[in-house]
Amino acid sequence: MATLLVFQSPDADVGWVGSAEVVFHRTRLFVYSAAGLTAAGAAPKNWPLRFPWPQAARGNGYPQSGQPSISIGDPTRVELRLRSASLAAPATMRMLFHESNDFGLDSAGTVIATDVGFIEHTWPAYVASGVVGNLATQLPVMELTGGPANRLACDDGGVALQDMGATLAGLFVDVTRYGRI
Repeated sequence: MATLLVFQSPDADVGWVGSAEVVFHRTRLFVYSAAGLTAAGAAPKNWPLRFPWPQAARGNGYPQSGQPSISIGDPTRVELRLRSASLAAPATMRMLFHESNDFGLDSAGTVIATDVGFIEHTWPAYVASGVVGNLATQLPVMELTGGPANRLACDDGGVALQDMGATLAGLFVDVTRYGRI
């Protein structure tokens, strides 16, 4: 039995105790309109729980994919941040999970590419209350805990965001996923 600690900066601290919660995945997702999602074709592969992730790709020549050797044993929560300075009215977004390990496998373990599950979230209406500096751009954060968004694994698939009205299409959502290794 061994523990592998991977740190991103020289000032990182190894002093945590027990099973500490860590950030294991960050991504920025585009919010598609219904027509835009259809035009985009296959939804992106972007929601792993095992690393290195076999679907990983990086454009600068450094290989990122490989046979998984570390798994997130306890995904705990997902934080979403809508990248819009204001919403005049509440707006609903659908998170589409495709080719998930949980629902997208047949009895032989083969991915069923046509299975897509979803959850919906409605962002509240808001206006930034600050007027100067970084306070002029306030972006809402939503936390998903205990539900399917943080538990579902899509090592062979991913998540696409769809605007269920006509307000969110073309915006982005920052996603941060937390868990225990």
